[in-house]
Amino acid sequence: MKMSAMFIVSSHGPRLASNTGWQFCRSGLICHQGKNIAGETTLQKQCYCSLIKNHDCDELLLKRRIRFTKSKDGFVEHSRLFTSSVPNLYQNINKTRGFLSRKNCPSAVCTPVRQMGILSDPENKGKKQVGINFDTIGSWNNRINMPILMKESIQTGKLIPQIPLEKIGTASLLGRRNRNEDRYTIKKLSAEYLYFGIFDGHNGDFASAFLESHMSDSLSFWLSREPDESVVLRQSFIDLNNILARHLSTYCLDDEQFSSGSTATVCLLQHSTELTIGHVGDTRALLCRGGKAIALTQDHNPDNMEEKRRIESCGAAITPNSLGTPKVNGKLSMTRCIGNLPLKKYGVTEHPEIQIKKLDHGRDAFLALVSDGVSFVLSDQEVVDITCSCSDPKEAASRITDQALQFGSEDNTTCVIIPLGAWGKYSTDTGTIQYSFGRTFVPIRDS
Repeated sequence: MKMSAMFIVSSHGPRLASNTGWQFCRSGLICHQGKNIAGETTLQKQCYCSLIKNHDCDELLLKRRIRFTKSKDGFVEHSRLFTSSVPNLYQNINKTRGFLSRKNCPSAVCTPVRQMGILSDPENKGKKQVGINFDTIGSWNNRINMPILMKESIQTGKLIPQIPLEKIGTASLLGRRNRNEDRYTIKKLSAEYLYFGIFDGHNGDFASAFLESHMSDSLSFWLSREPDESVVLRQSFIDLNNILARHLSTYCLDDEQFSSGSTATVCLLQHSTELTIGHVGDTRALLCRGGKAIALTQDHNPDNMEEKRRIESCGAAITPNSLGTPKVNGKLSMTRCIGNLPLKKYGVTEHPEIQIKKLDHGRDAFLALVSDGVSFVLSDQEVVDITCSCSDPKEAASRITDQALQFGSEDNTTCVIIPLGAWGKYSTDTGTIQYSFGRTFVPIRDS
């Protein structure tokens, strides 16, 4: 189908609404269908631009010394019109009007005329979107309606969304274990703070269930006394480990629960922008920024050289099991955790590793928390790609845990997906996603 549009250049005029697809310069106005912005027919020069090569139009433009340039984002076969009618170029208003060439027109004055109703977005990898993506002015274009935090938005000069707790996706599967030792928590601590946590128990679920029940109370206690979120997380980890140790020493000394322990990955989100993470063990926190996975935690395993030196300096031995996995004294596959009282004297500490990250809702799509049952078979980028292929966080959490079991995970699998401002912005294609070892992710699509 041939589409053509007639343009008229007037020397002065206000700007046109950008969502119509028209462009304007400081002193010139590109009008449509031979009328100015007041709707009056003008007698100025008329130029024609079409999506199909129009030799008559090209000849007319060449006669008037209008220079065209090739498009750089998909319209290679078609010309773009660069216009300007700077007043001082025309001393006499009755003289025939002309156009400046691209070479002589400043970038602040000349702007390209794009296909009507479709704009490009470099952060979306050059893909075209119907309508306008507002990322360039600090907002976002996604598929989840999020309320705006007005006070924070005014202070930062950018639109800051309020994370809707009901939109957060969660899933936890038993897998091939007798019981599920994974736990997770999502809670609003105050008008200022949101709390997300994931815990993976070992030697029973007593420690992980304890952290699920009491971590929020400890965080609230320290937040009322300490302004530094890093200190709040560190003190909460230490306090809960001590409380758990006293309980186990008093009531479970001769019980198998005495050696129970748990990993902990805890996130404090302040004003939807300041993210502080406290972490022990091998559960993980991932951030999707620009469609790429950013690891916010590091697994505390005996094969980490710094962790290994600390463990060996306390008199422990790092020995591998039959599968080659290194373990502390042949018993524990991590060097930091809450609980595991028999190994505390060998350097297995509850002191968390702290990470601070400032969120950018124009680029950050979601925050993911996963247990080692997921990360054992799926890489960080695979978790991000699967999530980007889903329509909502709840579907993504279920898909990730299912895929982990499909790829051979024998552990409990747990996943928490927290949508951020750019949710849905980096959606993958509707086809399958190919990865190494011949694995294929097949997104589930509506019929």
